[in-house]
Amino acid sequence: MIKKKTTLVLGAGASHEVGFPLGKKLLHDIYELIVGQTKGYKKTKSPNPEEVFIENAELLLCLLTLAQAKKDDETFYAKEDLANFARDLSDALT
Repeated sequence: MIKKKTTLVLGAGASHEVGFPLGKKLLHDIYELIVGQTKGYKKTKSPNPEEVFIENAELLLCLLTLAQAKKDDETFYAKEDLANFARDLSDALT
């Protein structure tokens, strides 16, 4: 029985043929989503292009908060927690 919080990342396997990533590519994509400062959600109809999108990492934090996901100490996750998670995933590749 696993007693420590564990994240399993499973690649596409047989679904790779239809475009889903395999394990290593999936880990890389998750890392890039969190630390690569990718932007992917239209925030407002602002004339300033920099205000139109927010970082995917910020969106992930919003989703975790809405889901009431909390750390062991009952506090909500912060951007630093996501960065640590991404680094741990990256280290798992080596």
